[in-house]
Amino acid sequence: MTDNKKTQRRKPLSREIVLETALALSQDDGVDFTMRALAERLGVTPMAIYRYFNDRDALKLAVIDQVLAEVLESEEGRWFVHGGQQERDETFDETVQKFRRFSIRYFRIMVKYPDTAKAITYGFLYSPRGQTLMFAGVALLCRLGLETSRAAAVYQAIATHILSIATIEDARRSGEASFELPVALDENVKDDQSRDLITSVVINRGEARMLIGLDLYIAALRAETGIK
Repeated sequence: MTDNKKTQRRKPLSREIVLETALALSQDDGVDFTMRALAERLGVTPMAIYRYFNDRDALKLAVIDQVLAEVLESEEGRWFVHGGQQERDETFDETVQKFRRFSIRYFRIMVKYPDTAKAITYGFLYSPRGQTLMFAGVALLCRLGLETSRAAAVYQAIATHILSIATIEDARRSGEASFELPVALDENVKDDQSRDLITSVVINRGEARMLIGLDLYIAALRAETGIK
């Protein structure tokens, strides 16, 4: 019997379908999947994909951009790109608290897409939406008192920190023995509420590590700018 998942298209081929399938494939095989593997999943020849993307690097950046779109379209992301530059009457602490909420949202989305997060760590500066985040972060840090070149370096360090912790969190979750609950107990937790609680505990451990590092950056920023 033919494997429908790999050899048949359910919808007419389009740029959106190629990108959607590439994102799904990146979660299975990582972002270094081959065009041939993508073509097999789409049920087309590799040449059909090149109608929409010039090469694999262009497709890879589009996958990164698709993930970053989820960041930008969140409430926290919209504040970061727009409100973070406009709300100039906020105190340092008020802005920092909103920036922390944005960082948590960014972290949670990256944990959803761990293989893509690895690629973003090295490629986000080349992605259009990565550049949007970069420019917004630099503008925000400049408003908090840093020079432009220093703000760019600090933002890149913070973004890399968040992405790195998200990647480490995924690796930690993959090691079954590192979970808080014994495997035997975990296997017997059947109700959704308890499982949601377990998941929350697991995620929050990573968030706690991310926020500890973020708060160190914020403390250094406060000291560097002389803000009390």
